[in-house]
Amino acid sequence: MKPPPTAHDLELWLNHGREVRDLAQKSVDDKIATLEGPRQMFAYQNMLHTSEDEELRVFLGIDTESDHLPLGRARDRLSASALREKDMEMKGCEDLHRARAVKAAIKIRDECQED
Repeated sequence: MKPPPTAHDLELWLNHGREVRDLAQKSVDDKIATLEGPRQMFAYQNMLHTSEDEELRVFLGIDTESDHLPLGRARDRLSASALREKDMEMKGCEDLHRARAVKAAIKIRDECQED
């Protein structure tokens, strides 16, 4: 991945690129949940000035389809029965998107390799 002309702070852009590469590797290694990765990855899309990047758009799509599902501290606000219901929905969503997320993460990781 090369810095676009809109990236004015090259060092910051490179740092974000390394963070994206590391996050992509965690997705590939299954060290981050299939739905958590896209939420984190999407934040980098604006930081890297890459709104048209095909692989990052995969993560945007997954995040959009799953943004109603509770992750992290949001889970603390649900009753046990509601949490069981959401967990079943999350498992189905993760199963549906896992292969596509890993494929996109591999491409992102490879594009963000340091030269």
